[in-house]
Amino acid sequence: MTDLKPGVRGICGWCARMKRCEGFPGAIKFFITCCFSFIAARKIMFFMEADLLEYSRPEVRPAVPVQIRPATAADHRLARKFAGPAVMDGRLERGDICVIAVLAGEIVASAWLTAQTDYTFTLKRQIAPQSGTAYQSALYTLPAFRGLGIGLAVENAILLEARKMGYKKVTQFVAAANTGALHIARKLGYRPVREIRYSRALWHETYREKAAGPEHDAEH
Repeated sequence: MTDLKPGVRGICGWCARMKRCEGFPGAIKFFITCCFSFIAARKIMFFMEADLLEYSRPEVRPAVPVQIRPATAADHRLARKFAGPAVMDGRLERGDICVIAVLAGEIVASAWLTAQTDYTFTLKRQIAPQSGTAYQSALYTLPAFRGLGIGLAVENAILLEARKMGYKKVTQFVAAANTGALHIARKLGYRPVREIRYSRALWHETYREKAAGPEHDAEH
C-alpha cells in the first residue's frame, strides 16, 4: 500500500476518533463538537522538544501488566480502535514506528514516530522534521486505562526507539489544554520551544507563533 495522502489520513483520523466514542451518546457529543469547531475554533499548542543526547530513562512502571513494544504488520487486527488497519499498514510500510501497549490481547495505548513529512490533524499543517530529528504524534490511551502510567510508558519507549535509531531530538505538538499530555511530556524531559495560537472563523484561519517563555518550562 502506498503512503496515504494527508487529507485521506485526516479523514481516517476523524473516523478513528468516532470509533473511540463510547456508545451512541459519546458519538453524538463528538459530532456536535465537530460541528461547532467547524464554525469557530481556538487552540493554543506547544511545539515541544526532547534532547536525546541528555535523555536518561525514567523509572516507568504502569499500574497494570501491559506489554509495551513496537507494532508490526501482525498487529493489523488489533488496530480497530486506533488509527485503523489501513492507516497502520500504510504508515508501517513507509517506515514509521508505532509503539503500542497491549493488555489481554488488545491495544490500550499507542503513539507514532516518524522522520518523514507528516500531517498534524489538529493544526491542519504539514510537519517536516529536521535532519537528526524525529516527530512523535498521536499518543492515545483508551479512557478506561488512563491514569495508570501507560501513556508515560509508551512515550518513554518511543524516545528509547528514537535514540536507538540514531536520532538526536524528538519533537511533538501538545495542546495547552491537554494537561495530561503536558505532564507526560515534561516528565520525560520535553521542553516547550514555540507557542502556536490557532483560530478559525468559518473558512478564515489564523496562525500566530512565538518563542515559548520560561514560564512554560515547568508545570504550574
